[in-house]
Amino acid sequence: MVRKLFDCPTALVSLVEEDEQWFKARDGFNISRTPRDYSLCAHTIMSDESLVICDTLSDPKFSNYPVAINDPNIRFYVGSPINSFIRLQDWKFMWYRLRRSRTTFR
Repeated sequence: MVRKLFDCPTALVSLVEEDEQWFKARDGFNISRTPRDYSLCAHTIMSDESLVICDTLSDPKFSNYPVAINDPNIRFYVGSPINSFIRLQDWKFMWYRLRRSRTTFR
């Protein structure tokens, strides 16, 4: 449903731990966990604001991230922290091509 609403190929809810991130709910993504070093989500949970990366390859902070330059080749990323007792989770949408955002994610 979320993928259809935002016209995106992947929607995830993740739990970020010290060394790994676990995808607790996933649609359009067959990996269940990755190292935290690969995690764009680890940046998302550090703020109260949504993280929107319009082009991972042209963003100096994320252009060398393994998930941007290797499989799954994430190009456009939107993540937002889930506010709970402690901030370890976020939801995210990912696209594997550039797109112009017609939706406000913030």
